[in-house]
Amino acid sequence: MANTTEGRGLCVAPFLQLSRFPLEGGYFKTIPKVSKWLNVVGMVCTLSLLISFTILPVQRTSRHYLTVCFIIAVCILQLGFIIPLGAQPDQCHDAITPNDMFSDLTCAFSGATLLAGGFAAISWGFLRSLSIHLQICWQVVPGPKFFWTSLLAGWGLPILFASIALARTGVSYRFGDTCHINHDKALQDYWGPLLAFAAVSTVLQFATLGYCIRVYIRALFQDDSRSQGSLGLPSYNGSVKTVTAKQAYRRVQKAIAVQWRGIVVVVIIIVNVVFLAVVFVSMDSTEQSVMQDFGKAEPWLSCLVINGGDKNACLSKAKGLATPEPTVMAVLILMSVSGNLRRIYGREKVLGADSEMI
Repeated sequence: MANTTEGRGLCVAPFLQLSRFPLEGGYFKTIPKVSKWLNVVGMVCTLSLLISFTILPVQRTSRHYLTVCFIIAVCILQLGFIIPLGAQPDQCHDAITPNDMFSDLTCAFSGATLLAGGFAAISWGFLRSLSIHLQICWQVVPGPKFFWTSLLAGWGLPILFASIALARTGVSYRFGDTCHINHDKALQDYWGPLLAFAAVSTVLQFATLGYCIRVYIRALFQDDSRSQGSLGLPSYNGSVKTVTAKQAYRRVQKAIAVQWRGIVVVVIIIVNVVFLAVVFVSMDSTEQSVMQDFGKAEPWLSCLVINGGDKNACLSKAKGLATPEPTVMAVLILMSVSGNLRRIYGREKVLGADSEMI
């Protein structure tokens, strides 16, 4: 940080004179670096999974373009946290202004990969949920049209919305040394579409789960009716229905046995990204409310003046003016472990394939 005494000007401590600082050139360093090292571990896990998909037989890994693209999206998301770890960027443009994507190249790259990776993870999670829903609930096997549409939507939409967010909203060092999206127009340009895709994915997941439960209960009841019918005269009317229910149950059971790890990981990452979005929207709403009504910050400002700028003495007055630091830290930690969660999907099959090769 620059010398705050030079920027104080005509203002009393702890305030700084606004005219001494530029309005452009950037838009706090409390988040532990452990989140970034967790992303390094996650990147190693996701890359090892991609390598295993490449060298091991498809019969053992069950690799699929939806799975591979989803892993790549998670890698891009992790890259947004790893870039600052090697670059060690300077967060501060001056005494009160953080750097942004225009004043710091590392900020631009980390922010762009974070936005694109987050949206790509949600997009491919949605496409995977849609594919599983079509196969299990409607017995529709996605073909070449779904493949090309998925590639276009899965990578085109993240590039589109990330570009819009960077052009209209921008990114800056809001906390930590990874750049995050600014609050202005963030909800309509980025968080809104992202939450919409996440909501649809969640609905599809629960609809698929509900169908699986329905098929299981139906097969269970028809098994009971068949056993009861066998005690008396033979019944021929329900035989076709019984076979149909059994076939549906076996088909659903087989699909779930192959896809359950991917379903669980997709749901967890969707929850993580939604939690991230909710926290950022909450931060933006809090900031906007304080800017529109400075009376909310008056007790805190008065306390700073009385205590000569000692922020620690005034922390109790700052409640409600900002998002609690533990909440922000939880967001980064949850996003950092996404790569490690992704490794769960391929662990059993990859280990099985390795044992066969040995």
